[in-house]
Amino acid sequence: MASGHAPLRRPRWVAALAFLCTCALATAPVDGQDLATKVFKLSSLIAPKSLAYDTLHDKYFTHKGKLSDKNGFLSVLSPTGEVIKEDFGMCDEENRGSEVVGDLLYVNGANKVCVYNTDSFETLPSIGEGQLDGAALTGIAHDPKANLLWVAGSNMIARIDLSQIPPKVIKTPGLVTKSKLHPNGIAVDPKNGDLLVTNSEGGTDEGASVHSCVVAPLGAVVCAPVEVTARLGEAGDVLIGPDGAAYFMLADNNTGSPKVHRLSVQRNALSELLLDDSEQVCGLGYDSSRGVLLLPTCGENTFFTADPATAGFTPMAQENQRALSGAAGLSPPNARVLWELREGKKSMFLMEGPAPPLRRPPWRRPRCKVLYSVDPHPNRSQTPKPHWWRLLPCLSPSPPRCPPRWPPWWPPWC
Repeated sequence: MASGHAPLRRPRWVAALAFLCTCALATAPVDGQDLATKVFKLSSLIAPKSLAYDTLHDKYFTHKGKLSDKNGFLSVLSPTGEVIKEDFGMCDEENRGSEVVGDLLYVNGANKVCVYNTDSFETLPSIGEGQLDGAALTGIAHDPKANLLWVAGSNMIARIDLSQIPPKVIKTPGLVTKSKLHPNGIAVDPKNGDLLVTNSEGGTDEGASVHSCVVAPLGAVVCAPVEVTARLGEAGDVLIGPDGAAYFMLADNNTGSPKVHRLSVQRNALSELLLDDSEQVCGLGYDSSRGVLLLPTCGENTFFTADPATAGFTPMAQENQRALSGAAGLSPPNARVLWELREGKKSMFLMEGPAPPLRRPPWRRPRCKVLYSVDPHPNRSQTPKPHWWRLLPCLSPSPPRCPPRWPPWWPPWC
């Protein structure tokens, strides 16, 4: 039977509240487990110091840690922590980095790169003997487009051309004098072939923890410090995620234990992964099939996986706020960036500071947090420009009394 009255229309805030509740229920952790970070205990005593992902066979290669009776030996794990193969090879007791390329595993030794077959675990002829003497290699990365293997070591970076037989090695020495860079970890940007190199002396007055390096046509490397990482401390493993953000290990100034940090796509904002104090990570890898960071804990015979899109990264106090504050129209002394919400083609930042002047009713309390969505400019040296902003209410210890509502049926906003 049709009614003569018009159907009641729910206010927009009711639909929005229902949507938020639905999202909260859909993303709630199951059985108390954090969906962003998971821990896997190994079936045998490995105490992993590193994890390198093999995409062809869906398994992890690792160095054994000092808790095991065979420190430095190589082993193979499943993504769930089952030990597939133990002690199939030995290159160096110290974890100097490893990389899987196709069906080959490349492992840094002190003065050479050891090579293994990932299917048969056979030891193959090594690379760089005689050419990398004194290099004390520490980092390794692969450029899939150019089929180049990059290694970092004492005061030098070397390019290894895997397309040539035998592979050709081109070194760039003297980085300490040229750029105040003591190379440690290294990563390749798959978009343009540029390098990110971490600095083992990044805590000095003139040093930066991460350097950005451009490759010349003949293989030489020119490096410059990433300003936001200046004087942060000793940095280790580094990788670049699929979203373009960089993840690297940085020694904690208080405990000395390494922690995972995130460097934004624009290379101007830093955040730190929140883990318990007992979760001491000693390496960094990436599982491209599952889209998670691999974090071995050599002191506890476990490894963690962390989804970089949902893991708990918190901003660091050293965040470079000058460009963002200028983009938002706020003066740098009176504004600061609280966190970065999302990156990619657009970035969203929550900034605290004086809002743009707006006419408002005298009874409405001021709003002092501004949510900006920023379009990154192709030229990173120029200030990004926000294309929209939204005012958020100020936070106070005790909420003020609600002002009179008009009309009376309007829901309270405070």
